[in-house]
Amino acid sequence: TDAYQPLREMKEHEMLMMKKALNYSYENSTILDIGCADGLFISEVAKELPKALITGIDISSKLIDIAKAKKCQNCTFLVEDAEKFEPDKKFDLIIASGILSVFDNFETILELWLKWLERQGKLIIFGRFNSRDIDVKVSFRNNYKASDWEGGLTSYSIQTIGRFLDRLGCEYEYNKFIFSGDLPKNKD
Repeated sequence: TDAYQPLREMKEHEMLMMKKALNYSYENSTILDIGCADGLFISEVAKELPKALITGIDISSKLIDIAKAKKCQNCTFLVEDAEKFEPDKKFDLIIASGILSVFDNFETILELWLKWLERQGKLIIFGRFNSRDIDVKVSFRNNYKASDWEGGLTSYSIQTIGRFLDRLGCEYEYNKFIFSGDLPKNKD
């Protein structure tokens, strides 16, 4: 939660996703943000689509508290696990930013998320995808703080995801994202 302060500007990838989200949405859309973190992204989408019904889920209660403090009128924020969430409705648009790499089995989670979509719904996934046909799973341990081995840095190849979506009969497109700035090194 340290990366999400109550007051921050939208990140570069969030601004790009917002353009996509607004392109795929309409006035009365139902939108789900999986792993909504501090809720800033969907709060900004809500300003552009005040009649949309927007739901944000995140596994972190601390982040959901930050999101709720934004007082977004047409947003509902829930502490939920992206694998166990059982929505009571389908969505016109689902956004999953930086979360697919957390799952060791992308097929199970993508099938689940696709089931949550309306018939003509769209799923936007922002994340790390390998342009070579190589899938990579990474484990790490942060020795700057007490930490067990963690995952979450998996990088599936574009081809692997494409073959899976082809089998499901889904249409899809990839958009390359190149960060334009410089990131300062953190102490940890």
